[in-house]
Amino acid sequence: MLEEAKGLGEETLQHLEDIHVVVLHKEEGAGLGFSLAGGTDQHRRVTIHRIFTGGLAARDGSLHLGDEVLSINGHPLGGCSHAQALRVLHGARAARQAVVVLRRGSKDVAPNGTTLSTPEEPVTVLSVQLMKDSGGLGFSLAGGRGSLRGDQPLTVQRVFLGEALGGSRGDRPEA
Repeated sequence: MLEEAKGLGEETLQHLEDIHVVVLHKEEGAGLGFSLAGGTDQHRRVTIHRIFTGGLAARDGSLHLGDEVLSINGHPLGGCSHAQALRVLHGARAARQAVVVLRRGSKDVAPNGTTLSTPEEPVTVLSVQLMKDSGGLGFSLAGGRGSLRGDQPLTVQRVFLGEALGGSRGDRPEA
């Protein structure tokens, strides 16, 4: 375990009080009972996204949503894409135990890994009422649960002028 910790880098090792090593004993071929979110291609750290009810991680109780996964069985996940992190996670099925090194997530991290606002960062809520017509609502959305890039916050991707949000019909860009 010491060799595994040495491979995590100086910055990580400076905050050892937040680092936890969890050893999960399991049957060969069994999964670890959790899924991952994040990776360099998603511009987020690799975190525990979901803990499956009745799975190994849920029965063990040591892993929590939002925990940053630093390594699995000696394979560091810092600098990995989401697909690479998943390969490491799935590769742990072959062993009879899995050593998971993680940094506890803060209470300010949502299950999808996004940072929640704190009292120092007030959130402004704006309510609007839209009237849908034959042209739709006038905007498109990106993200959300199960999006192509994993669970992400739901955001307005594009506003179409001339639709329900305002403007004249001639302002809508052609596809």
